[in-house]
Amino acid sequence: DDVAVDADIVLGTPRRGPLRHVLVLARGFGGFSSALVLGSTR
Repeated sequence: DDVAVDADIVLGTPRRGPLRHVLVLARGFGGFSSALVLGSTR
């Protein structure tokens, strides 16, 4: 659980709160990995 950057990481149970940017990471079968960055227009 050691992270190289100062990031607020949510694992397990979701949290409610205002968001401006979100980074979604996924790992899957056979080394598949992906990342998606979402940003608010407000």
